Amino acid sequence: MTKDEINQVLNAMDGFYVGYANVSTLKGIRTQQYVFNMTPENISGFLYTWKDCAGQVLLTDMLDRPLLKMESGCITQCKTKELKDQVVSLLDAIRTGQMPPAKFPMVTRELFQAYIDMEEEMVARAEVDALAREEQQAALEMGL
Repeated sequence: MTKDEINQVLNAMDGFYVGYANVSTLKGIRTQQYVFNMTPENISGFLYTWKDCAGQVLLTDMLDRPLLKMESGCITQCKTKELKDQVVSLLDAIRTGQMPPAKFPMVTRELFQAYIDMEEEMVARAEVDALAREEQQAALEMGL
């Protein structure tokens, strides 16, 4: 991964409630998956961007538990009434021109997964190095 890609992922993960956005076409074919901080403002901006060209947008948490579903431009499912009310209110403000859609960092799930794989490899390498140092220290103490 390049330094720029790493920074993109870190920026997209900068938040309390990072999750996945799964976008399907009007024909039901999944086209892309994204990762971003799931604030009501970001969710509203994302939904507004996809409202006319996506058949379905499914937002989930990092464990793939449903958070919000939009089908053909309408919210059909939401984890909490409070979130739905916030998102609908923000969408109305965007549609009427009272505010622009939020601009926020996001990355594809593929890039996010590459970052996670890289981090896991670095952790595994560090653990192996730590074990090797411990074994070397134990051997020195035993006079081997």
